[in-house]
Amino acid sequence: MVEAKQVDPGAVVGHPFGDPSQLTGRPAVVAIPEGTQVNQEAVGQVLGVTCISCQLQPGEKAIAFQVDRVTGLDFLILPGDRIDVIVRQNISVLQVTSDTVANPAGQQRFEVVPGLEGAPTVKTVLQNKRVLYVSQAREVLGAEPTPPPEGGEAPPAAEISSVIIVFAGTDQDAELIKLAQNDVETVGPVTAILRSRDDDVAEATTGITLQLLIELYGVPVPNIVLLPLE
Repeated sequence: MVEAKQVDPGAVVGHPFGDPSQLTGRPAVVAIPEGTQVNQEAVGQVLGVTCISCQLQPGEKAIAFQVDRVTGLDFLILPGDRIDVIVRQNISVLQVTSDTVANPAGQQRFEVVPGLEGAPTVKTVLQNKRVLYVSQAREVLGAEPTPPPEGGEAPPAAEISSVIIVFAGTDQDAELIKLAQNDVETVGPVTAILRSRDDDVAEATTGITLQLLIELYGVPVPNIVLLPLE
């Protein structure tokens, strides 16, 4: 979709590419009108280094979160893609205490329902967010690799275990992500969902809890089975 042209050095816009082949696999992160120069800034690169601020529009902020193979769609998400973000949290279910029931006019007190100290709840919190950058944090799983002895096996190859997704959002979006993934060592609460680049429709979702699984999707509730006495 591009062609090489010789232009006066003073007419070069931004940081140019030396050959069209350097654009292979690099989606545009900004609109590029026909007939204009395609520079490194247009694909989020400046002198070989990703320029995040070049991609931000007024009012946008760059926000990062960590994903693994499952929560990151097997690392298939690329810069320029559009994603939704789903959050999973465990929330303790509360009930009023016995003294509150006995004296409803007094101070209201609550306690955790036994067995429901961490009930799961899931909700889509962000939609149609533009991906600016995806890292590839590589590490060798298991022991530190050592050079193989002569004639021995080679050390295991580096395997991608997690990546960082950076997307454009607002300060409010950043607060949501920070609350959902307050420990960067824990991967799982935040899931990235890939969507079509042509889809900008916001979908209304109910969120999911165990109660909604039963009420909306007909998930059967296990019952106590009484065995006859012999």
